[in-house]
Formats: sequence, structure tokens, C-alpha cells
Amino acid sequence: MKSIQKDPEKRYKDANEFIYDLEIAIDTFKEYAYYQDYLSDKRESKEEQKYYYDYILNDNILEAFRLAKMEDGLDEASSILEKEVLKDYEIRKTYAKTLRLWKGDYPDAKLISEAFTVTLKEENYKLAIDLLNEAFAYNPILKESYGHFINLCDLFIDLEKDKDLKGSIEALDKLMERDDRINEIYKDSIDILRTCDKNTILEESIALSKKNKLVDSSKLLEFLVVSDDDIRKDYAYKLSLYKQDVRM
Repeated sequence: MKSIQKDPEKRYKDANEFIYDLEIAIDTFKEYAYYQDYLSDKRESKEEQKYYYDYILNDNILEAFRLAKMEDGLDEASSILEKEVLKDYEIRKTYAKTLRLWKGDYPDAKLISEAFTVTLKEENYKLAIDLLNEAFAYNPILKESYGHFINLCDLFIDLEKDKDLKGSIEALDKLMERDDRINEIYKDSIDILRTCDKNTILEESIALSKKNKLVDSSKLLEFLVVSDDDIRKDYAYKLSLYKQDVRM
């Protein structure tokens, strides 16, 4: 309301003052905007978008997210989104965090950090891909260190959709052959995963957690949580903790 005060002296002096207030309020609005499918080359019709997703989009916001994925486009994307945020309360609620990530110092570091934060919950792989791509557009050299995580996110997206554990493990095997970084992550887990036996994988994950090897435990548990809704109900919260290496 301060931004639309009749008395100019009572309004925000500049955008920085407004952003500061947004950052204070951000804890109230913890959900990052789910914009991923709108930005693909094959995005759905507006009617399908409205049906499947519950967040605010307009042409300017779509343009901002398009620019954010282009090299040297983040400054212009931030400017466009900031104007939208300033003029609409509902947009402000939805995109305050996005704007905070894009603006200021080291947006690439903030986007990378957020990408790993959102995947602490198993359902946010598409959002993580968007965040990573924004970071790579701003700082292309980061793709050398983090690009392989997009392949892993794609793997879990397919697993969540198809619930094909065996097919997912076979896909992981192929990724490990092609990418040394992925091989390093899963080299100690792949033999158990290759059994494709959920009970065996779960028992080993629990055994690792009892040894306080929570990250190793999470590498097994993630495949089960994503592929099996019953296991998700019981273990999704533990997975989020294990991936943070938090002692239970």
C-alpha cells in the first residue's frame, strides 16, 4: 500500500527501499513461482495453462522468464518483473522471491543454491531445472560444474511420471557411463539400485541412515519416494532431511 500512497513523501523513495521490504516479507511467501512449462518451446495453450497451474502469468512475466534464460538477459528480465511486482499485490506475493533471486549481487550463486533447496522436496525437479538454466544463462561457465544435475532432474521427472523404477535405474546406468560426475555420485549406490527390489533398497537406505550416512541413504531413498506413493507418504520428510545431512 505504501507504493500507492497519494502523498509522494509517503511512498517508497526508490526500488531498493521497496526490495528491502519485500525481503522482510519473503518468509510469508515461501512458495517459489512454478513457471517452468510456460517457458518451454512446446508450452501449452492458455486454456491448458490455466487448468494445470495456479499462479499468475501475463505477457510481461512470460517475457521476463524468457529473457532470464538468455545470456546477458537477467538485468532486463529483472527490470520487467520489478515493474509487474510494483503494480500488483498478487503478483508481488507470487514473484517476490523470484525478484530477490534475480536482483543484487551474485544472482548465479543464489539461483544455484535455490535449485538445490527446492529439490529437498522430491516434487520440484522441473523448478530446479529452470533455476539452473537461469544460473547458466547468467554465468555459462557454471554449466561445466552443475550441468549434469539437469540430467538427473530429468531422470526423476520421468520416474515420477511413469513410476518405472527398473527403467529409471537403467537410465541412470547409461548416464553414469557418459558422465563421470554422475558416476561419482552413484558409484556406491548403483549395485543396490540395480536390484530394482524396493524392499532391498529401502532396507539398505534405513541401514545407512542408522550409520548416520544420510546423504548415501538419500541416494537410494529418493528413487523409492519418487516412484512409490505409499513410500512417499512415510519417507518424503525423512528424505528432505537426509539430503541435507541432518541428524535425526
